[in-house]
Amino acid sequence: MVLLPEWNQRKYQYCPFAVRNIRRAPNEDEWLTEIDEGVIELYNLLKEQFDRIVYIIEKELNFRGSNAFWVKVLNQYLINKDYLYPWLTEVNLPYIFAYFGMTHQKVYKQKFLIGSDIYNTLSSYQGVEFIISENRYAQLVNQKGSFLNLFFRFIKHTYKVSNGEAIIESMMFYIDDRTTGKTIYEKQIEFSETFFMNMINKDNSNKRQQRLMNIADKNMPALK
Repeated sequence: MVLLPEWNQRKYQYCPFAVRNIRRAPNEDEWLTEIDEGVIELYNLLKEQFDRIVYIIEKELNFRGSNAFWVKVLNQYLINKDYLYPWLTEVNLPYIFAYFGMTHQKVYKQKFLIGSDIYNTLSSYQGVEFIISENRYAQLVNQKGSFLNLFFRFIKHTYKVSNGEAIIESMMFYIDDRTTGKTIYEKQIEFSETFFMNMINKDNSNKRQQRLMNIADKNMPALK
């Protein structure tokens, strides 16, 4: 006998594969008002897989955040109750976590992959200096006598169904200088449909990052 999952009307309404007159496009003005089992499942998935979620974000953006940075990102996500975003799914969890948690976070003292597009753009910006901090990565600081006011930003979470089958889900990523009002880096990010779920299903417990798992354990109480 095949056991079917319990019907969830909310998941159906916000699913890209729902029929056209039912499904809803991403809208940051529309939020869930109740914490249901689906919300709790995704909240717990974030907690249990926090280090892998961070890994995916850092790999996508060619940077590495400090422990303090990820504490701030997580706390912002929790304080704003971004886990109530209706379009949050198992597949897009790493990207939506970055979308809400990293927006308005400072770029200062974070590390970037040397030679990447984002590194090259930032290294040529007035007032920026990089300090080689570890293998292949350099920490962004300000040049002597300069003040940096650079922040991460994400907008335009969208999806479309291609040929009735493949979901193309994306968002825009920016780094802004709030002093000048300039956007100094931008990139469209397409979500991987398989990366996160493949990581979860792999037996690679020896590669878990305990320092990040500790951050989630300490800052994420049980959601009720």
